[in-house]
Amino acid sequence: MTRLLMFCVGLGACCGPLLAQVCSQCPPRRPASAKAAWTLLTGGYDGRFNKDCNVNGNCESARFRGSCRRGCTATAQSPFAVVLSCADSRVPPELVFDQGIGDLFIIRIAGNIASTEAKGSIEYALTKFNPRPKLLLVLGHEDCGAARAAVEYQPPKVWPGSPEVFSIVAPIFRAVGDCKDYSGNTCISGVVTRNVQRVLADLNAFKAVQDAKQFDSTFGVGGMVYDLKPKSSLIVVQDPK
Repeated sequence: MTRLLMFCVGLGACCGPLLAQVCSQCPPRRPASAKAAWTLLTGGYDGRFNKDCNVNGNCESARFRGSCRRGCTATAQSPFAVVLSCADSRVPPELVFDQGIGDLFIIRIAGNIASTEAKGSIEYALTKFNPRPKLLLVLGHEDCGAARAAVEYQPPKVWPGSPEVFSIVAPIFRAVGDCKDYSGNTCISGVVTRNVQRVLADLNAFKAVQDAKQFDSTFGVGGMVYDLKPKSSLIVVQDPK
């Protein structure tokens, strides 16, 4: 099948019917709404990843990561969800949600902040793909290093690091709130959640996101926090709406 698939991809449109037949073995996921997309993601976590599907071989998306999906997405992509997540190496969205190649458009930046670059990437995803994504998800996680740095830094002290790192931590300062435990032992979880809430508010006010909602009433924005501990539940910050 692999040789046939590559042959068809090379020929392009003239091999359309045959290519469609081959790609039916690894079809793109097409949830009808943000809520359905959310269910696909949480189902991948609760039903498979959180049950060690990568160990026992029960990951549903395994067939969506092979040569079939690679070939069938070689010339175009249409991910059903956009995920803004932290760059932390312990939080790979494709694995956490058990999704395959072409399913998720992922923007990763420390602290999952809504930087100019992140917003530009989100706008690109919401306007250039056909069909358009149904869900924009902000994914935070427990024990976030950027959140910890925001908690431990106490203005008006001089920032001890580089301006580049400060640009990551500074947006999270507003999520620290009245946290008094500057050792960072008890405040991190609350700061992580408030940071997701503030990023959601920022993105909901972003024109590209507002336009996407107006264009498609089934599109939505949601947020959650991932707990790094095994067998733990996803913490819902905002259902897609």
